[in-house]
Amino acid sequence: MIMDRAIPTEPGSRNLRWIRGGGWFPWFVTLASVLSLQSTGMAVSKKTAEIHTAKLAPSGTLTIDHFQKLEWSPESGRFQSFGPIQIRYEDRLTHEVTTLLADSAKGDAQTGLVSTAGKVTLLNPEGKLTGENLNYNFRNKSGSLTNAFVTTNYINATGSKIETLTNGSIRILNANITTCRLKHSDYHISAREATLTPKGRLIAKNIGFWFGPTHFLSLPYFTKDFSNTVQNPLPLPTYSKEGGVQFRISNSVAESAHQHASYDLLISGKRSPEGNIIYEHELGAESLGKQPQQDILFLSGDPLRSPIGYILSPNQTVEDNGPHTALYGLISLKQTLYNRLRTDLRLSRFPSVGILATNVLAHQTAMSGQSHPSGVNTEPVYREPFRLDLQASAERLTEYPDGIHQGRIALRASLLTLPHRISHQLALQEALTGYYNFYSRGDTYGLLAPEIALTYVPNSSTVLGVAYRYETSIGRTPFIFDRLDVRHELQLSYGCQAAHWIYGIGMSVDLSRGREYDSEFQILRRLDCMSFGIGYQTRTQSFQILLNLFPAKRSSAR
Repeated sequence: MIMDRAIPTEPGSRNLRWIRGGGWFPWFVTLASVLSLQSTGMAVSKKTAEIHTAKLAPSGTLTIDHFQKLEWSPESGRFQSFGPIQIRYEDRLTHEVTTLLADSAKGDAQTGLVSTAGKVTLLNPEGKLTGENLNYNFRNKSGSLTNAFVTTNYINATGSKIETLTNGSIRILNANITTCRLKHSDYHISAREATLTPKGRLIAKNIGFWFGPTHFLSLPYFTKDFSNTVQNPLPLPTYSKEGGVQFRISNSVAESAHQHASYDLLISGKRSPEGNIIYEHELGAESLGKQPQQDILFLSGDPLRSPIGYILSPNQTVEDNGPHTALYGLISLKQTLYNRLRTDLRLSRFPSVGILATNVLAHQTAMSGQSHPSGVNTEPVYREPFRLDLQASAERLTEYPDGIHQGRIALRASLLTLPHRISHQLALQEALTGYYNFYSRGDTYGLLAPEIALTYVPNSSTVLGVAYRYETSIGRTPFIFDRLDVRHELQLSYGCQAAHWIYGIGMSVDLSRGREYDSEFQILRRLDCMSFGIGYQTRTQSFQILLNLFPAKRSSAR
């Protein structure tokens, strides 16, 4: 905007300048945020009403680009606004932009510290914060505000106080948390204190779980990963013919940036308790993610698990995770195993230690189009020719009911290709899994399982899948659980997503014996940010109550 009036200088001061505007004009003041600010004076242009300072080697640039009335000392770097103000900070290395809008603010460009009075909004790559009385450090992204609301890719939450921490986490006091976008949420979690990590894991203390206005359950501790759909976040009852009524309780007991310890306990009405305790230490620069631990738990219960599995959703894709490598330790107490020939197998591990590397060939190529309020795209995009997982472990095992007790060194490699699109509605995917085991009494055993899957998506709400798997083996194993079970396996699946309902059917057929050996059925009611329903599995003759919580970025996208 062209201004034709001069900017008056307040008498009696060499270092202070008073700048007055007749409204909300796009005037710019750029302040270099450096450890020591060296003023080179101000250049005043009556045409554009801009004021510049020298841009030295800063960690970032602090820019005041809207204000009504501003007091600024170029030599000290201190400033104070009287009225609404907008401040932008751009990091020199990452080019991430943080924007602050406040009723009034004062700060120091040398240190990057800013404090505000009244209402304030902070937009950064992690999300959007609104509240009152912000104290913030632009350089390390730490600060706090009161009576606050935060929106991220993972959750939406209110709190009496919200803090942003230097490690990228967000701490919320007296929190109310949900992933819903509607005013009256389908569910919310109340917590005395909650922390959201940069990877989307929520850690909360003294929580209450609410469906609508109804309080459902209280727990002293709650932690789940909200970067993807949270499956069965609560200890809901299941029923099986062998175990009777069962409750599964799983939670984390310790967690840091690169370490995680958790337990998974199944309490049954007919059998003794069973479960796992797992410790994981993530290697490399990546902070702890969901993938290694989740894969360890899946494989512990289904050692011959297919990398493809049932395809019950037309939107089901290979997760775009980066590479993860983790050392782990696992203790299992009479864990029930999924086997295609027998239903009575249970396994104890005292202990199992190993290393798991997932998606080892993935490399980051760009930032995704997932936009943030700040205008910066920070979701990484990984590309790989195929997904390759590697695992090695040493363990002491006892298999029940036969009581076989031996040590084992196990090696496993799994390869999964990306779907090849044959046509607009048809896609092909291949997988190959290899196992080789060494046993304490001298036996060795290897198993190779190639498979192929075809997916047909006739429309946006329906998917049909068919997969074939072949198993071949060499050597000898003393156990049943890691032995070839079905040489020729066929899997058929159907999934449908109607307006408010989700249906899924999966069937597994042993082609060698010419019979179906397992089927699964699911029906769920879909709401704004969650789905709930019931599932049934024929092999275990079990019913399960299903509850899924969608992350905020997915519930808002629908």
